[in-house]
Amino acid sequence: MSQSPASFPPATGPRNFMAAVTRIGGLLQTPGLLEVKLKETSVALQEALGCELVWLGLLEDKGRAVVCQSGLFPSHNPLLLTHRLLQPGDLEDVVTGHQKLLQIPDIQRDIRCRAWWKAAQEWGICGTVAFPIVHRGEVLGLGVLGQCRWGLMVSAEEEEGLYLVGGLLGGAIAGDEGLARRQEELTSPLLTLAARLRQASDTETILQTVVDELHERLKPTRTVIYWLTNSREFEVRAFTQESSIYYVLPLGMRVAVRDLHGLYQQLCQDRLVSIADTAHDQRGYLSKALVQRLHLQALLAHPIIFQNKLLGYLALEQCDGPRIWTDQEQRLIQGMANLVGVTATQAKLYEMERRRFLEQMLINRIIQDIRNSLDPNEVMGSAVDRLGQGLNVDRCVLLNYDPHGPGLKVLHQFCKPGIPAIADLLPWPQGKADMSMLTAPTPVPIEDTDKDFRFLVWREALRQGSTRSLMICGLAHQGQPNGILCLHRCFVPQPWTYEEREIFQAVADQVGIALGQATLFQQAREQVELETKLNLSARRIRSAGSGEQVLQLLLQELAQMLEAPQVLLAQFGGERWEVLDHHQTHGTTALYNCIDLAPHTPLLEHLLKTEEALALIGPLEGIGAHTYSSLGGRMSSPSTTQLQGVVLVLDRAERKWRHVEKQLLQRLIQEALLTYAQTTAFLKLQQLSRQLKELNQYRNTMVSIASHEMRTPLTSIALFVETLQLDRELVSDQDLEQMQAECTRMTDLLNNLTTLVNLEANTTSFNYCTMVPAQLLEHLHHRIAPLAQEYQAQITLDDQTGGTSITMDEPRLEAVLYSLLENACKHTQAGVHVGLQARIQDQEIWFMVSDNGQGIPAEKLPTLFQPFIRVEDVMNHSKGGAGLGLAIARETVEKLGGTLSVTSTVGRGSSFTVQLPLQPS
Repeated sequence: MSQSPASFPPATGPRNFMAAVTRIGGLLQTPGLLEVKLKETSVALQEALGCELVWLGLLEDKGRAVVCQSGLFPSHNPLLLTHRLLQPGDLEDVVTGHQKLLQIPDIQRDIRCRAWWKAAQEWGICGTVAFPIVHRGEVLGLGVLGQCRWGLMVSAEEEEGLYLVGGLLGGAIAGDEGLARRQEELTSPLLTLAARLRQASDTETILQTVVDELHERLKPTRTVIYWLTNSREFEVRAFTQESSIYYVLPLGMRVAVRDLHGLYQQLCQDRLVSIADTAHDQRGYLSKALVQRLHLQALLAHPIIFQNKLLGYLALEQCDGPRIWTDQEQRLIQGMANLVGVTATQAKLYEMERRRFLEQMLINRIIQDIRNSLDPNEVMGSAVDRLGQGLNVDRCVLLNYDPHGPGLKVLHQFCKPGIPAIADLLPWPQGKADMSMLTAPTPVPIEDTDKDFRFLVWREALRQGSTRSLMICGLAHQGQPNGILCLHRCFVPQPWTYEEREIFQAVADQVGIALGQATLFQQAREQVELETKLNLSARRIRSAGSGEQVLQLLLQELAQMLEAPQVLLAQFGGERWEVLDHHQTHGTTALYNCIDLAPHTPLLEHLLKTEEALALIGPLEGIGAHTYSSLGGRMSSPSTTQLQGVVLVLDRAERKWRHVEKQLLQRLIQEALLTYAQTTAFLKLQQLSRQLKELNQYRNTMVSIASHEMRTPLTSIALFVETLQLDRELVSDQDLEQMQAECTRMTDLLNNLTTLVNLEANTTSFNYCTMVPAQLLEHLHHRIAPLAQEYQAQITLDDQTGGTSITMDEPRLEAVLYSLLENACKHTQAGVHVGLQARIQDQEIWFMVSDNGQGIPAEKLPTLFQPFIRVEDVMNHSKGGAGLGLAIARETVEKLGGTLSVTSTVGRGSSFTVQLPLQPS
């Protein structure tokens, strides 16, 4: 079509150019196609003037644009100036407006040629001459000549010749009836269609109108507009096809870019693609799989571009055989595609503004509702109502997202009048695909629920609610799902528009954020209320005076704050649970009487195994005849995880415990445990202080009594020693015997004190051996006989052991029993009956020393085993002794692993019982 600059002949003189003008006039007056005439004229001009560039353009759009019709160019570069809008002061405007020839020495420096700079630089054009194309005083276009050297200048005769060429071209163009007719055929439907499209308000209507008009005029098998949804695929946005074709193209069908091969590259370069026979086309524009899928045999496609951006492409598809596409058809589809690009973009901008306005209106209303109330329930209800009314749907439903729940619970729903409400609980979808779509951040539209295979488990519930079209979008806040929004259209299936999808997604994003923020605010407010309640309850618990009061206040506070009928404290006793304390609301019956607290109860089994503070939340089923809700919490020592007890909060109805309630139970138990430990420690400290005080008093008493007991024999001994010093004859043998007795008495006192101190300090050693109780009784009877005779006491033995052998420290046991027999003989009246009995009972051996004396008053019994408490002090008569025998006896028995007890009745006698294990521990 074009020639290289090297092949152009040198410039000729004026006479040759005028001859060329004559030849051009003859060419234009001969019959034939105008395109051929223009082409031959371009060649003649190039040969006559030696030009590298010949560009012939005609005015269009009522003189506001100029379009290239023919010419010769230095290269095949696609960036040719084929269509130029007239700008004031530029090359085209000066030539056509003033109808004058314009000579420019350097096109790349002249401001009037700025639209030509890029092409001229690429072509290497410097000098240029532009002349008008005129017919009967009316400018029809212009011609542009250029050379690759600087300063293309024409003489006066050449200038006059170019004016003549412009007139000849004007006459030929004006007299070309075929061009006018074809131009009318081309522009008439475009103008008519443009007028119709101005009334369309959405992109879908525009696209469908274009395909209908084009299909009506060119009669292909199918007319389709494919819209570029992303960088990987096109989507069918509008189509019209013959009713006889058996393959129906579904609306919304996707075509992958990888299946378009070379066609996509041509579309990106704004090139029309014409394929007369896909079976024999070797250019590789389409994949065989796509050709077979669409049953294509011929294709004519033109890109839809606006502002250098590929939006999609307009395609004429022939499915019943090959077809050669004419120039008129190609021009018509080109005009239609350009019209779609401009009009659809304008409609899209209008839709975007309208959608943004609607989005902003809905979002502003939702935000205003949030500001008025940060209660999540009110926010959710307001958002659902606003969205349902704003999008004019039959039903708008908000579902909760709880993976641990039995299903998807309906939190709120908006229904138009006459639209039935949907079921309160929907089952969880089956399959990973449905689950991923359930929480997808982008809307999932379903045009007909009866024909769609997704969410089949909802089909019955949707049918009961008369739902035919469904759109789902997941809600999330900070990446965490917190709900699901669903739009319903009932009775008749209807498609979801892009506007509705985008508004739905934008509002869903804002609702998810609003719900998350409202939930966080609600949690913060509940946390503040929780802290306030905990502080008040903790104060009341800290005011308790004992550990029992701490536990009672804990149960009382929990019952009040959790609004539970009953709260109980249980402890595991090894085989079953025992209720230590409980608190129940006034007017309610005890629930724990109906609940089996055996270890096999699931809640309690979990409490025994876990180390968590909260063990189980939920209903206790199959316990007794009812179902209870319980909240269990461990009571463990602050310094160890050892289970101390269990707090159970019981309710008669099934109840889902909130996170705040679980926190309250856990923290209040911790506070009670700490207070309980502090109170117990304080009481123990008080007890230790009291014991220390008693020990000090006991020490002082022991020192006082010991000094008193030792002073008496020492005084007697000192008196005898003084008497001996004065005169030995004054001391008789009886005095010496008395002095010896006092020494013995003092020695016994010191021995007893040493024995008692060693016993209390656990420094006494015990030597166990096998012994027979019957032999011990006989030995004691023989040993006590002289003392019994002295005090006129009658001793009787009663052996019920049957000759059984035991393991015991026999000397120390004998000392204990002898001390008891000695007291029975010495501290009762003459003629008393003293009995010594031994018997086996419950893996123990019992020794009982009883008498029928005067007895001991009951108020004196608690102090009877204290050191230096003498029986005569109790009975108000003295029989000697320091009062250490019973204290030593009791300490000895306890160290042997037994107990020493006394029972006495005034006037009837006393009985001392020694209980010892048969085998030492």
